[in-house]
Amino acid sequence: MGNDVSKIKHRMSGRSIRAWNPIPAVTRTWTSSMEVRASNAPTTAMEDIPDFRWMEGRKYHAVKGSSYFLPRDNQEVDRLVMQHYMVKAIFEGNTLEQVTPLLEKKDATVLDVGYSKSQIALDSEKQILPPSRSQDVASEYSHAECHAIDMCAVFPESVKPTNVTFTKCNVLEGLPFPDKSFDVVHMRSLIFGLRAGEWPSVLAEIFRVVKPGGMVQLVESEIAYITPDPGCYTHMEKLCSILSSLGQDPFIALHLEALVPAAGFEFILHEKRSIAVGWKGKLSEIWFDDAMAIGQATKGFFAPALGMNGVEYDIYIKDLINKLRTSRSYTNWHAVVGRRPI
Repeated sequence: MGNDVSKIKHRMSGRSIRAWNPIPAVTRTWTSSMEVRASNAPTTAMEDIPDFRWMEGRKYHAVKGSSYFLPRDNQEVDRLVMQHYMVKAIFEGNTLEQVTPLLEKKDATVLDVGYSKSQIALDSEKQILPPSRSQDVASEYSHAECHAIDMCAVFPESVKPTNVTFTKCNVLEGLPFPDKSFDVVHMRSLIFGLRAGEWPSVLAEIFRVVKPGGMVQLVESEIAYITPDPGCYTHMEKLCSILSSLGQDPFIALHLEALVPAAGFEFILHEKRSIAVGWKGKLSEIWFDDAMAIGQATKGFFAPALGMNGVEYDIYIKDLINKLRTSRSYTNWHAVVGRRPI
């Protein structure tokens, strides 16, 4: 584990934080005291291509019908790769131990929904991939038939593992696979990609393509950091309000346990991992860097929503993330597993 992570950042360690409980949870009720209309955010340029636009010098998703607002450039890919290895480290693998036996089957079939957010499908033949991009499941289980989908064509072109098939597909329009096709379906970090009302239909579609006895694993983080800092808390309140104004659920990580059985799955497991923002070892430094990077990635969207120009936002977000570290704040990640009844 540590060896994989060090390929992304030399200073990162692969230590597990399974039992770590950094500070008592701050019990608060998040409110929507600030109405923010994100739709008024200006763009600096617009390409005559339907699935992206330019804001603040970066290329952003603009797929029709999607609420996803993060960039789709190389800088964002690097952040997602870094985050992928961090999440793998805190959960001690790409899949929880209850899921692993399905991957060990001789004819295992795996689907990675939202490939660019999780990237577990790659790594089919690790030796031919750049070390910093070598992902995991297909390498660890080279016998498995792996499929990866994303709404944009963000898949490798020059290097394509032999046991991975990539498909451009918006999960909101359905999955292009027959019923009962996969032993394992994995989906991670779709909090910014799905509206609250879209989760049930997406999970119903995942249920359709999972084999009887197969499993789904969902992994999401709590967007609201656990923080004792009043200024950081106020920002989290604003962030939750903005996401709610888009129809997204800022607390989806806490709702997965109920959504999985509602889709027809048997609930198997819910595990939580906490990770500090830069104040508890090398792994937490990676999360600090990720928090800073995602703060910058959302500038084109959040700066106008917060009534700031680009320069003001840069100063604001840098100060905010540093306060998260000095106040010993942390984040919770959640993994939920469900099984389709036999």
